[in-house]
Amino acid sequence: MAPLFKHDVFICYCSKNRLVVRKLVARLERDGVDVWFDKQNLEPGDFKLPAIIEAIHSSRYVVVCSSKQATASDWVLFESAQLVWQDVANRQKRVLPLRLNAHEPLRHLGVFEPVDWFGPQREREYQRLLKRIRQNPQLAATPRSASPPHVFEVGPDRKFALFSNDEKLRLQRCTRRARAKILEGHTRRIDAIAWRKDGFQAASGARDNTIRIWDIETMTCGSVLEQHHDRVVCLAFSPDQRQLVSGSRDHCLRLWDLSSKTSRVIGRHGGWVNAVAWNANPRFLLTACEDGAVRLFDLATNRCLVTKHVHRAGVRAVCWSTAPAQAISSDANGRVCTWDFSRYLTL
Repeated sequence: MAPLFKHDVFICYCSKNRLVVRKLVARLERDGVDVWFDKQNLEPGDFKLPAIIEAIHSSRYVVVCSSKQATASDWVLFESAQLVWQDVANRQKRVLPLRLNAHEPLRHLGVFEPVDWFGPQREREYQRLLKRIRQNPQLAATPRSASPPHVFEVGPDRKFALFSNDEKLRLQRCTRRARAKILEGHTRRIDAIAWRKDGFQAASGARDNTIRIWDIETMTCGSVLEQHHDRVVCLAFSPDQRQLVSGSRDHCLRLWDLSSKTSRVIGRHGGWVNAVAWNANPRFLLTACEDGAVRLFDLATNRCLVTKHVHRAGVRAVCWSTAPAQAISSDANGRVCTWDFSRYLTL
């Protein structure tokens, strides 16, 4: 049986090289590679050792970032050795050494051909790495339908749910055991799902930078919205169902007119837009951002009414409470804040 891979690449690196490695991770993700990178995948409170070991063995490749600093890192030695011990000759070529500078690779990787991600040949070497990652069909990741859903949303009637853990959207009846129906179209992993209030349509956003609007009755894609420049991570239909708002890692919040399929950018954000929430009054919208800010927007004027910088980590969720002017937000460190926006909603 083929191994079950959840990620394309695990990045093994020394923390002293983090800034350089982040650029590599961003480049790989732009090129459609699913990267496991500790600062993006580990949640606060996670027990690092078992999480890292599991990630290594569930990744198709381990890219070992070699440098002078990495040579002295016990963590780099431990992580890079996990697969080498099982395949000393690297016959499956799952271990990919990558040199960040002219320093010699780690001793136990010195016999393997490295990728030199520095100097004038950096672009050519990167293309070599990308080609290696995209080939080797016997290591192609198997369908992940058996793994827990990455994103999950129950429909407004509570009879159906949409979920996904890859590039396919699945529709499951909640009231009985039945095989999930598959909606295909995205080319990369789906990160966001939103239902229309009537339950007849839904939207999905993915790492291919697109949004797809689905007709649930016919199981077809009605339209594809393409203006984001990075993965789409949150979606929400307006209370009147005529508009859709989308947040992305391109630091943009877009408001879509679903009849014309056009969009405009709402305000400015200092990081990824992780979550959005419409107020009962569709004029007002709340956003959660990776820069630690919660922002309230007036869509009638396209203006940010207030920015709350209290969180010390990326804000991952935001919602309105039953009181029309009060909201709740939570961040990556588990901190929860409550807000009263009554002075702004009386405009």
